[in-house]
Amino acid sequence: MNNTLGIDIGGTTIKSAIVSKGKIVSIVYIQRTGAKKGTKAVLNDIFLSINAFEDYFSDGRIRSIGIGSPGPLDWKTGKIIASVNIPLNGVNLVSFVKNHVRNRFKRNVKVLLDNDARCFVFAEALHGAGKNHSCVAGYTLGTGVGGGIIHNKKICHGMGAAGELGHVKINAINGRRCHCGRIGCLEAYASSYGIVQTAKEHGLKVKDPEELYEIAKGLKKSGGNKKNKAKKVFEETGAYMGMAISNLIAVEHPEIIIIGGNISNAWGFMGRSIINSARKYSITGKMPKITRASLKYGGIIGAAGLAD
Repeated sequence: MNNTLGIDIGGTTIKSAIVSKGKIVSIVYIQRTGAKKGTKAVLNDIFLSINAFEDYFSDGRIRSIGIGSPGPLDWKTGKIIASVNIPLNGVNLVSFVKNHVRNRFKRNVKVLLDNDARCFVFAEALHGAGKNHSCVAGYTLGTGVGGGIIHNKKICHGMGAAGELGHVKINAINGRRCHCGRIGCLEAYASSYGIVQTAKEHGLKVKDPEELYEIAKGLKKSGGNKKNKAKKVFEETGAYMGMAISNLIAVEHPEIIIIGGNISNAWGFMGRSIINSARKYSITGKMPKITRASLKYGGIIGAAGLAD
């Protein structure tokens, strides 16, 4: 059986699993990402995510490793160029992983790297909500905002940075400063830290979107009008997303746009706002389908798919 280890590196966690023919066939190992501890700590976290499958390496059941990592990155050389939320700038991740597997397991395996959000959209295009479409685009909403574009089941790289949809500008004049250092990026509004900022502007103090979601759902006791305020924060986030999507439609006009990442769990509060805003600002009357992701671990499956 042709098994690939898929690794999905995120700003909060690293998820890994064995994938065969587009399906996860092992446990999903989840490792916290020590992003605040520096490069060595993050590399060690990645190695732990590999070591969890030692038995598969020992008997030769893993032939390749696919890695999805925040970028921008050079998918051809395996080097991270300028990761905004993880301290891997300048690291040739492919070389580090190959060396680790060779030294620990005495195995030579093929290692491939691409942007984590591209991997997510790739999986959805092959096996998920976009499998019946030839032009698929998508966003991941989490620590940052990522994106990807898939043409005829192949990742669109352009000159290298195609699909960095989180850094499309929605307010470049007097907008918020993004973690990338620029003004007005979608990420500054639709990421975890962006949503926390929007909540603050509505008079809500929350540590993350998960807490905000609990307030909106009524799962967490809150006084005053906090529940309605929380719902409005997600609706406002959806409006920002729709603005960005209208720009994507003007440039690419995909058949389907798929929204994933942890923040998409609030789809019930923001989905309609996303769709209405995209329709409001779009130049075309022929709207693509805008939907939530269908795969639970699309990032892992898409990363593994790089080796196919």
